[in-house]
Amino acid sequence: MFDELVAQTAGVRGAGAVAAWSRVESAACARRLAAMATMLDTAYAADGSASRDQWCLDNWDAVSAYIAAAGLLTSGVASNLLLVAVALRERFPKVQALFADGLITYQVVRAIVARGANVTDPDALHALDTALAEALVGWEPMSVAKTEQHIDAIVAQVDPLALRRTQTRARDRSLNVHVEDGSGLAAVFGSLFTPDAIALDVRLNAL
Repeated sequence: MFDELVAQTAGVRGAGAVAAWSRVESAACARRLAAMATMLDTAYAADGSASRDQWCLDNWDAVSAYIAAAGLLTSGVASNLLLVAVALRERFPKVQALFADGLITYQVVRAIVARGANVTDPDALHALDTALAEALVGWEPMSVAKTEQHIDAIVAQVDPLALRRTQTRARDRSLNVHVEDGSGLAAVFGSLFTPDAIALDVRLNAL
């Protein structure tokens, strides 16, 4: 399928070329995420994997480090990509299929993973994946806020409590800094929207 998408770019110019290569880009991104999830599977399948989860650098962090090095990314960005990759494969296989065909963008996929994170019932999750896959094909380009609203509307249909949990957690987000007296150290903890957390991680790594 991917080779066919690339072949469709041959001889195309102008807006048609942009559209064709945009689809290739999304399809390539889907395969990159799939490769990341496979790397995590390999780490968990290796000898001594269970004991490594008790180490300072566990399986997830180790795989994130490899991804970061391979993709010239920070460890925080790599970890977030891995989170999306695993959630997409394990929770949204029908959405993943659309992504692999280049029919939706990574931005939409990331929003689906984030907004659907609190759906835990297997039947509701299957219904959400199906409903999203059916709806996504007909969606026009939208802002981030509009995209999230559309996703939330579908989440509310299949699991209203999940949407309420998401809204409650969003209202409770905060960032706290506790300065340790006399030690010269401080503890930072909190809960942020994922894009804000990634931006903060990038800034901190740049210090």
